Amino acid sequence: MKLLDEKVGIVTGAGGGIGRCVALALTAAGAAVVVSDIRQAAADETVALIRQAGGEAIAVVGDISEEADWVRLVAATIERFGAVDILVNNAAAASFKDRDILSMDVAVWDAAMRINLRGPMLGCKHVLAAMLQQGGGAIINIASGAALTGQLSQPAYGAAKAATISLTRSVATLYGKQGIRCNAIAPGLIMHEGLAAFFPEEHIRIDSDNLLTPHPANPRTSPTPWSSSPRRIPASSMPRCCRWTAACSPTRRAMPRPGRSAWAASAMSASRRRKASLISLHS
Repeated sequence: MKLLDEKVGIVTGAGGGIGRCVALALTAAGAAVVVSDIRQAAADETVALIRQAGGEAIAVVGDISEEADWVRLVAATIERFGAVDILVNNAAAASFKDRDILSMDVAVWDAAMRINLRGPMLGCKHVLAAMLQQGGGAIINIASGAALTGQLSQPAYGAAKAATISLTRSVATLYGKQGIRCNAIAPGLIMHEGLAAFFPEEHIRIDSDNLLTPHPANPRTSPTPWSSSPRRIPASSMPRCCRWTAACSPTRRAMPRPGRSAWAASAMSASRRRKASLISLHS
């Protein structure tokens, strides 16, 4: 008996990168998967990989920013599998035109909000009805480290992802007592094939200089170097509360260090740090 036997999950942006990684992980846990992507060929490839692994999956092509496409996606899921137990709102988009506020094109801002915020909102809206009717479900919104810290570029993307975290809290608060769990995950830069194809080398170098790990992560692997064959880092070697993220993408604060790690030191809450300071002053 697997953890997710007889469960059904929708994963958006599952044609590659994090989305494909998540879809295959759900398959390994026993779930049937609905692969959603705007690219038919990419979605079909993920479905083929799932079936090769012995799983059950269908592909539904659509644009997450269009409400009609969400209606069709949820309807196709229920028609094929009879339920929606899991939604992973993963699909997202970023633009190199999203550089700073002073030069911000309103069209670039609106596009970031339409895909990265309206898309997850519509996903929550349309799976909630099915989940409430069946008595529960789980929604996972893929946010970003850009939502948690100020960056020197992509303010529209960061703002949309920060709003996604707020959306997550709202859904969890509104529907938690009705059996709906809603959580967000905020990974750092995930260097997958599609991103590497147009990501400037200089941008990769700058971002790499700000990581605790040697290179931008690849889903479920750590490249050494990122252009070579990747090596896996066992999740068991990571701090307990970041094992899921580390298993898919060992990025900022994901690597253990001897003694009191940089991760552990930064993870201390403000109140604990103040308490530690007071103790040291009076000891």
